[in-house]
Amino acid sequence: MKIIRAFASIALALAAFSQSAFAVVYPLPPANSRLIGENIEITVPEDSKLPLEAFCGAVPDGPQQYA
Repeated sequence: MKIIRAFASIALALAAFSQSAFAVVYPLPPANSRLIGENIEITVPEDSKLPLEAFCGAVPDGPQQYA
């Protein structure tokens, strides 16, 4: 019984740590909507040593990009 429990614990730990993160993609607003937007995709390199804030800072956001 202990062997089964140990094996199950190891399998669960491996499954938990091997999951990748995925983003949710939402549809754009309708054509005649007052909302504006566009889908962008940013891929962070796996070997990057930079914090995620470095990539977030490279993305324009807010109304200042349309001024």
